Amino acid sequence: GVAPDATVDLASPDPQGGGAYASAEAWAIAQGAEVIANGWAWVDGSGSTVNGFDMYLDYLSVQSPYPLFVSSAGNRNASNGTPCEVDDDYHYVQNHLYNGLVVGGYADQGTAVRTDDDFWDCSSYRNPATTNGDWELPDFVAPADCLDAGGKTCVDGTSGAAAIAAGVAALVLDASSALSGW
Repeated sequence: GVAPDATVDLASPDPQGGGAYASAEAWAIAQGAEVIANGWAWVDGSGSTVNGFDMYLDYLSVQSPYPLFVSSAGNRNASNGTPCEVDDDYHYVQNHLYNGLVVGGYADQGTAVRTDDDFWDCSSYRNPATTNGDWELPDFVAPADCLDAGGKTCVDGTSGAAAIAAGVAALVLDASSALSGW
């Protein structure tokens, strides 16, 4: 593989909320994780404000050992929960990090060139509200359309894009430890 000496630890949040997700993040840090992929959002994309969990991840990012959180932008769903349905009120990026990375998705057209690839239709893209309108999210994009992962073929989502970006970040940190804690 690309990173044969890498260790991957998996922690799953409690889908009912509560403190279980915070425990998963604390557990990952205690295991020595330098890069933590977050493919989960506690909001539905209908709002543009920073929430308590965003602030918690930002807080952890500036505390020793300074982990890098790489969070998904979220998949836009309509107000009725239908994936990828056009509903302009539900396109806001669902994770907001000042001290981490937020990853949207792009659709790879499967050709040898990149000029025909474009933003994945289901990726959340609207910016959070700020006083000066100066916060652009997502920070960047990674493949999110028809990914092969975990023995499943053609899985879609910005959670996969965040995992890919976290893997790249881990490789960069491994190549240059001076970047750790940036």
